Amino acid sequence: MPGSLAARDISKSYAAVQVLDHVSLTVATGDRMGIVGPNGIGKSTLLRVLAGHEAPDGGTVVASGVVGYLPQELTPRAGETVRGYLTRRVGLAVVERRMDELGARLSDEPELAGEYAEAVERFVVLGGDDFDARANAVLDDVGLGRLRDRTVASLSGGESARVALAAILVARFDVFLLDEPTNNLDFTGLERLEQFIDTLSAGVVLVSHDRAFLDRTVTRVVELEAETRRVREYAGTWSEFESARTREGARHRATGPCTRSTWPNVTCTRVCSRGAAPRHAQAARWPTGAERTHCGGRSRRRSSTSSGSRSSTSRGRRGICNCSSPRRRRRARLQSFEAQSSPWTSFG
Repeated sequence: MPGSLAARDISKSYAAVQVLDHVSLTVATGDRMGIVGPNGIGKSTLLRVLAGHEAPDGGTVVASGVVGYLPQELTPRAGETVRGYLTRRVGLAVVERRMDELGARLSDEPELAGEYAEAVERFVVLGGDDFDARANAVLDDVGLGRLRDRTVASLSGGESARVALAAILVARFDVFLLDEPTNNLDFTGLERLEQFIDTLSAGVVLVSHDRAFLDRTVTRVVELEAETRRVREYAGTWSEFESARTREGARHRATGPCTRSTWPNVTCTRVCSRGAAPRHAQAARWPTGAERTHCGGRSRRRSSTSSGSRSSTSRGRRGICNCSSPRRRRRARLQSFEAQSSPWTSFG
């Protein structure tokens, strides 16, 4: 059945740290969405909230169909076999236990017939009727057929990565939430994963640091902004997202003082390169020591001893730096350009 997922004004914090702030997004059938942002920004937290594994502090998540979340870590349980892990990850283990529990009570409690029928329907929707055949075929496909009864904890790193891939390939979800699915995959596994995503009719939301993989798989990019903890959405691949961010940075540098409070790097290098303080600097102030060091020059000191220093005083109030040479001014502009030409300074 077609599946969809809609998040409205999701907020999430841990103690005093705000991780998500009024995040909204929609995933429809066939969507390919990549979640990107600096390390530790909250990408995995967003996936867990969308999957219902964590409750948001505010906002709502509404889903239709089966939403499946596959984390980046295997986290096998003690003594869990490869087949047992796959059964649990695709959601069948819980349903099977529920069916067995209701079936054992059904003869004495016939009123449970409705609940039992619902459990059976859920079992079928998740692909339980032909799971063994599909799981065996997938394990053979990824080279783990002979290891289906081995415990996951006894596998090597490469074999564990293929178990995680097998869990994705054998799942029957209407919306896939994939957290770093390319971790530790070889080229063959990566190609198999891309083929699977390309043929899916379900919606896919994925987090990945593999830019080439994102470029080949996603058609929408959602960026979690470090400054606001909110999202900005871009249509297109990773390369188109990078191009859009580069154009935005150039436009902000060319059009004068910034009018958005969400843009980072409000430092003296931006003031030097533009000749005016950003509008969202709430009050006139002197550049800090770090800013003076970054610029490579000294800020003008306010003079109150002569009327002839009015020009330098007004410039000092705006925080314009007195770069002591043309070479230092050019270096400051270059540093400013490099700092803003990438979506973030450290991607992972």
